[in-house]
Amino acid sequence: MHGDFQLIPQKLKLCFFRKRSGLLPTERWTYDSQPIDVVNEFNYLGTVLSYTCNFGPNIEHVGKSLKSLNVLLCKCHDYDFTPKSLCQLFDAFVLPILNYFSESLGYTKSKELERIHLKFCKRLHRVRVNTCTAAVYGELGRYQLYIQRYVKLIQYWFKIMDSDNIILRTIYNAALDDCIKGSTNWVSNINIY
Repeated sequence: MHGDFQLIPQKLKLCFFRKRSGLLPTERWTYDSQPIDVVNEFNYLGTVLSYTCNFGPNIEHVGKSLKSLNVLLCKCHDYDFTPKSLCQLFDAFVLPILNYFSESLGYTKSKELERIHLKFCKRLHRVRVNTCTAAVYGELGRYQLYIQRYVKLIQYWFKIMDSDNIILRTIYNAALDDCIKGSTNWVSNINIY
């Protein structure tokens, strides 16, 4: 026991981030002589982190954001909001769900997430589903969501570069070394080094 913090071996889980699945037969992990379970994914603050660093298990964000979008559209139906106000409401209530945890895993273009944004924009204009996407975005002065996720990634990178946190910097430097040696990781995905 360290201060008020106590580890409970039965509740400990390990997740190794790597391309291959499964442990080698010789790999055994214990704490206080008790075995520790190794899992392929775990939930951290609502985001599922997979051993392959794949954002796929987080498709539940699509369902949550669709619910928020439908509530927004239903509640705003009775009021005469301008398109600008509705976009601000979307950005306040739906966008945070769509972009959740994007600083770490948002370097992919997600068709599922973009579909929700596009649904909102087309519904706002009351146009057909097959209407030109670029025209709809241009009319509202909006752009695809992956651009916002890329901006958040770069802002997070700047935050790491300015950080005095030795652990964060050590992890980043190790990832950078791996990246230089040809590995694919967070640093290689943002292409800033």
